[in-house]
Amino acid sequence: MRHLKFFTFALLTFVGIACDRNSDPTPGNEQSKAEILKSTGWKLDRVTTTDGQTINSSRLSLETRAIFEVNVEFRNPDITRAVDRVSKQVLNGGTWYLRENETILDVDVTGFKGKFQVIEISRTKLIIRNQIPLDGTKQEANMEFSPAQ
Repeated sequence: MRHLKFFTFALLTFVGIACDRNSDPTPGNEQSKAEILKSTGWKLDRVTTTDGQTINSSRLSLETRAIFEVNVEFRNPDITRAVDRVSKQVLNGGTWYLRENETILDVDVTGFKGKFQVIEISRTKLIIRNQIPLDGTKQEANMEFSPAQ
C-alpha cells in the first residue's frame, strides 16, 4: 500500500511538472517573431486608424486594396510572396527583414514597400503601422492581418 501511494504521488508530481513546463512561456519555449511570421500565410483583414477605427476600402489606394486579395507569405531566407487565394499563383515577391530588435518590418515588394512599425506579432494576429495612401494623401494607419486559411 505504501508503494502505491508513493507511485501515485510520483506520477502526479511528474505530470504536474510536465504540464507546467509545456505551458510556461519562458524564453526557451517562445517562438521569435520571425518564426511566427514564417509559420503561416497571412491575409489582410482590415486597415484601421491608429486608434482602431476601420477605414473604408474605397479610401485606400489600388495597391493597398490588392493586398486583400492575396495571402502574404514570409519565407527563408527573407523572401516574401503574394499568393492569389484562388489560383495559388505567386503574383508578386520581394524581400522582408525584421529590424531594430524586431520592432520594424522592412518590406520591399513591387508596389508595396516600406518600413512598418510592428504593433503586434502573435500566432493569431499581425498588426503593422506606416504611412499609407488614404484619399490620395499618406496617413498613419494600421494593417491588421490574421492567419490565412
